[in-house]
Amino acid sequence: MPSTLPFMPADNEHLDIPTLETWLWDAACVVRGAADAPKFKDFILPLVFYKRLSDIFDDEYARLTKEYGDDEAAWDIIRADHEDALKHGHPGIVRFFLPRECAWSKLRYHPADRKLGKFITTVMQVDFSACG
Repeated sequence: MPSTLPFMPADNEHLDIPTLETWLWDAACVVRGAADAPKFKDFILPLVFYKRLSDIFDDEYARLTKEYGDDEAAWDIIRADHEDALKHGHPGIVRFFLPRECAWSKLRYHPADRKLGKFITTVMQVDFSACG
């Protein structure tokens, strides 16, 4: 298994499908490391799903920031609306609410220490009270 990926072709070169598939598989193997491929999906797929939820939240947050003209005002409105939606059982103004402490950037830039696994587990369990 390669430890680094080969360089991509120059702009004027084109990849055929088999070459692209091989390159993507090699990239996955580099990311996966020594983990068994079938087991790897057990923790990669939830991360991909969480990343998608985060992207949706970030897009909606940016839209509301633009609408309200201020980052903090948008955050306060989103948070208050989320609490009200939970209390009264109505949909919120964002499809998925993510507390700041559990944002993708917190996971992405978390140090690779003994607490990273616990942090990821906490985020995946949606136990947002323990993210900080």
